Amino acid sequence: MSRVQQALWAGAAGIALVCIAGGAVAQDPGRGEFVRDRARPEIDPLGVRLGSFLLYPALSTGLVYNDNVFATQNNTKSDFIATVVPRFDLRSNFGRHELRLTAEAEAGRYFDNTSENYVDYNLAGTGRLDVGTEGAFTGGFGHRRAHEGRGDPDSQVNVNDRDEPILYTVTGGNAGYRQGFGRFNASIRFGADFLDFQDVERRNATTVAQDFRNRWIYQTQARLGYEILPGYEAFLRGTHTAIAYDRRDPAGFQRDSDGFEAVVGARLDITGLIVGEVFAGYLERDYDDARLKDFDGLTFGGRLDWAVTQLTTVYGIARRSVLETTRFNASSIEQTLFAVGVDHELLRQFIVDAQLRRITDVFQGVSIEDQYWRATVGGTYTFNRNMFVNAGYTYETRDSDAVGRDYDANIVTLRLGFRL
Repeated sequence: MSRVQQALWAGAAGIALVCIAGGAVAQDPGRGEFVRDRARPEIDPLGVRLGSFLLYPALSTGLVYNDNVFATQNNTKSDFIATVVPRFDLRSNFGRHELRLTAEAEAGRYFDNTSENYVDYNLAGTGRLDVGTEGAFTGGFGHRRAHEGRGDPDSQVNVNDRDEPILYTVTGGNAGYRQGFGRFNASIRFGADFLDFQDVERRNATTVAQDFRNRWIYQTQARLGYEILPGYEAFLRGTHTAIAYDRRDPAGFQRDSDGFEAVVGARLDITGLIVGEVFAGYLERDYDDARLKDFDGLTFGGRLDWAVTQLTTVYGIARRSVLETTRFNASSIEQTLFAVGVDHELLRQFIVDAQLRRITDVFQGVSIEDQYWRATVGGTYTFNRNMFVNAGYTYETRDSDAVGRDYDANIVTLRLGFRL
């Protein structure tokens, strides 16, 4: 690591320590007072009233500098990227029930590496229909288009060989029902999503098909919870997942699979100071193709937020899961994630944040392991209800057992936003 990177790491750590130390002398927090989601009536946007709905339009534009655009180990290329992000958020204001519609897009334009230009978008809707005092039907739909980052663990075709990002869409929906019975509550949820990958061009103008990655993901989840004491809920949750691919991959593997996850967990609300959910249990994934390695073992996850003071929130995240892959003839990726972070209200209108994250990807059926470290530090200053500025720095690195997959990247962002 260079001296510049060491200095930036030290600066990030110093900011986090200052935030914690600065908050330690502040007023004790009230119930549920977390820095990021706390209401700030004097600077929060008011929205535009449309009958029984409130519309929250927003537009941000920014500049990003990335010193390793293609996430390569050698011959790195740097570039500036201009971004524009419009967003519309429509929320109901009913006495009961709820409806929310969201539309967002992001356009990125590279100054030099124009082949990396992208336009992503996301359309989504969620709703809740209350039944009696303790029941509710829920549902949602979504359609989004995105592009794979050059450092994505499952990204196909060598980064030095393809002439553009890999684009894909995700289209799906879900429906469920939740019912309370005194201290007990039960819910069931059904969902389906279709992932559609577009073909990608090589630098020699030939095309590489990606439709072998197209797949349906069907999921059924049931949950039973019990409130032991106010603020303490224990729960059991079972999830069945079925994945069906359109066709075999180029190596001839049939990647259809079925999996089941069973966990026991707890939701905590300790006087509003420590709030979150933790769980642990068993996870398995069985593949139709006998040549692909099945997976079974421990799963866990959760997030806890701790309101150290009204000015400082510290949080931790952990997750172990199984991800799809079509790389290296592996059956799946066993991913383990740990993260810690801090949000600090330096001023009423100025929030700073820092996070350190580690991800370990173990490719099942082959001897390849990737380890990622990601450190971020940034801040958001809100001028008034309608205008804010955000800046941040990210350092990320990947250390891989596979030859040529290591990389380091430094990313600096500056963004100006407007909202109503």
